Amino acid sequence: MSTTAWPVLGPAFDEFALSERTLPELLRRAAVRFGERRFATLPGGSLRFSELPGIAARAAGALASIGVGGGDTVALLLTNRIEFVQTVWAQAWRGGVVIPVNPALRGAALIHVLNDGGARVLVCGSELLDRVLDVWDAFDTLERVVVVGPSDLVVDQAVPVSAWGTVFDGAEPLACLESSFDDPAMIVYTSGTTGPAKGVVMSHHHAFCLAALAADNMEWGPDDHLFTPLPLCHVQAHLSVLTAGLVCGAEVTVVEKFSASRLWKDLTACGATSVNLGPTAAIVAKQPPGEFDATHRVRTVVANPPPADMAAFERRFGARLHYQGYGMTEGYFNPRMRNEAVKARNCVGRPAPTVELEILDDHGAALAHDGSSVGEIVVRPNLPSVMITRYHNNAKATAEAFRGLWFHTGDLGSIDSDGFVYLNGRKTDSMRRRGENISAAEIEAEALAHQAIALAAAFGVPSELGDDDVKLDVVLADGASLDTADLIQHLRTRLAHYMMPRYIQIRADMPMTATAKIEKYRLRAEGVAGAHYDAGERSASDQTRRS
Repeated sequence: MSTTAWPVLGPAFDEFALSERTLPELLRRAAVRFGERRFATLPGGSLRFSELPGIAARAAGALASIGVGGGDTVALLLTNRIEFVQTVWAQAWRGGVVIPVNPALRGAALIHVLNDGGARVLVCGSELLDRVLDVWDAFDTLERVVVVGPSDLVVDQAVPVSAWGTVFDGAEPLACLESSFDDPAMIVYTSGTTGPAKGVVMSHHHAFCLAALAADNMEWGPDDHLFTPLPLCHVQAHLSVLTAGLVCGAEVTVVEKFSASRLWKDLTACGATSVNLGPTAAIVAKQPPGEFDATHRVRTVVANPPPADMAAFERRFGARLHYQGYGMTEGYFNPRMRNEAVKARNCVGRPAPTVELEILDDHGAALAHDGSSVGEIVVRPNLPSVMITRYHNNAKATAEAFRGLWFHTGDLGSIDSDGFVYLNGRKTDSMRRRGENISAAEIEAEALAHQAIALAAAFGVPSELGDDDVKLDVVLADGASLDTADLIQHLRTRLAHYMMPRYIQIRADMPMTATAKIEKYRLRAEGVAGAHYDAGERSASDQTRRS
């Protein structure tokens, strides 16, 4: 496949007519097409393609046995386990909706997602049950918890609890209640960095497009073995890897969690040909050389963002990087790039044929495709239900997002004459200093290119001159030390003078959302009092070590 033809709609996408792009149909077709071959290995078990419709029917029967109706909403609070996919397929089989909940959530954030989503039943890992019981009285619609794991739990009798193993083992399979491609299959909640998390209503076709676009643009097929350590509660692992394997016939291995030190050993052991590392590739690149760096079969590595030195990564591990695609829970807009390393690091590829993408100014007018005119990235579908159509239970947010017949992403960017999109950070994350607009993403990318830095967050703080000063907060890699003078010199060779941070703070950690995004609003609220460096005052506290 040539670079000029990319991105594409290929065999995985074209295999299914629009009316057939539902999760139950994907299961049935995969069983026929790929038969007794192994489909997936996850913590808790493995699955063959031929088994998948029967597993969905039986899991649907298990939920029905505890009173779950065809249109009911079931939430999942699970780590990477086989029961996760069993429950997703069960709900799709019976025309219901599933809410994948990040297992890091607790307290108010957990209450918000379950109440806003209207879940009646929660399938919950036994190790996470306490956080549910601690706030049980705050749930509005939740009626029952189904526990995955040890079933000999001592639970308050006021809380109806069932053991997944018991209800699944004794279940009778149910007939499929057919869904339309545009029916809702999931409600996936955003990270909530600027306010309460919003529920993205994801149709069957939306889920299919995430999977098929990934399979086609990565050129995956039945000879591939896909691997991911990313959490299944996120669409990247669940749809762009696991379900991508379902539509193209690839085998999939999902491990419990990411381990940089064990990664290449695990890849060698399972025979993976492609690994999706998401945002962890930079951590992998900074690991010391290991005995399994060259013993694997991996041909392609998915990374967003890519490691600082892409060529060195590819030479070391003998695999090609696919990197810097663009999308969000609301839609998969730009498949990941390949063979375009000469592009700037903020390039995120070209739009998929499923959507139209444009750059608008503050008045809603389209900007020139010159690679330098920056405005808000907006998109709209070229096919029905390939992306979000509404936020659950939030008409105001839906109307705001879809104003002017475009979906407004909230991201700033530009497009060049060849159709490549360049990302300039969040619209709410931009800064203006001395009359110049500044992208936090550009500053962060250059900071992360420093070997000592593991996390970076750039943001604006009030200036005595009436606009913004730039503050850069960083977390060091394990065992690293950093002299702020060295970091300043590093940035001066890479950033325009007006983008240079006035303040630098070296932190032990960052405030994070449950989806591992930095909560910059909390950093802004802290102000500059903790800064180790102030370009106006040259603080003496210029060296910090993280042990």
